[in-house]
Amino acid sequence: MAQETEDNATSAQSPVTAPFGTWSSFKTFIEQDLKAKGIPNQIDRSLFKSKSGFDTRQLISALDFFRLVEGNVPNARLRALVAALGTPEWADTLKVLLREVYANILDGVDIENSTQKSLDDAFEAHGNVSGSTRQKAVRFYLSAAREANMKLSPHFITLRGVPEKTEPNGNANAAPRSARPRKSRSRGASMNSNEERITPPPGGVEVLQPIPGREFKIWLPSDFSPEEIDFSLTYLKNYLKLKGKAPK
Repeated sequence: MAQETEDNATSAQSPVTAPFGTWSSFKTFIEQDLKAKGIPNQIDRSLFKSKSGFDTRQLISALDFFRLVEGNVPNARLRALVAALGTPEWADTLKVLLREVYANILDGVDIENSTQKSLDDAFEAHGNVSGSTRQKAVRFYLSAAREANMKLSPHFITLRGVPEKTEPNGNANAAPRSARPRKSRSRGASMNSNEERITPPPGGVEVLQPIPGREFKIWLPSDFSPEEIDFSLTYLKNYLKLKGKAPK
């Protein structure tokens, strides 16, 4: 009995780590794996077989942080969140959840008027994150908060790297400047046919054009993690090798 009490006390004092994956990955999991296919009777690693080890760990960690599972069993909170996705109740349901699970981390922080440093300090002090991990955790929170229509301080510098709020169907409500299609420049009396066929990038991405004068572009999600970037670079190199186009 004494041992059980001691174990419970230790568990209660264990620091809670704020999720620092990407909000888009978490929402996609809720939408495509749970909403579309139905909530299974348990959440185990077989649900994440198409995802990387990093993404799997982050998704499971986020589910625990949001208290959406008990052990590995989905609870009523998860069912309510999944049911709300795609409905007018989504933003309010998410807002209630965020205020509850981030209450300890953001204790004393006025998210409508605080500075970026106040927000960063709160996550470092109470979110069990620091350095670049803290920055990712803050970005995850701000992305979710914007999705929930929460009013956020204009002093939050990190907001510049956070995608605009998206509707349940995934369309951007107001795409960031870098993601808006550029107005084509007239060349003589007609428009270049290639420009007409260029598809504007979705909201929440940065468009890089590393080769001046060339149409080669990279669409990079604003909340891409370093691990995801490394994986993408490795994948591209292997693909080029397969095609015989890798640099020698």
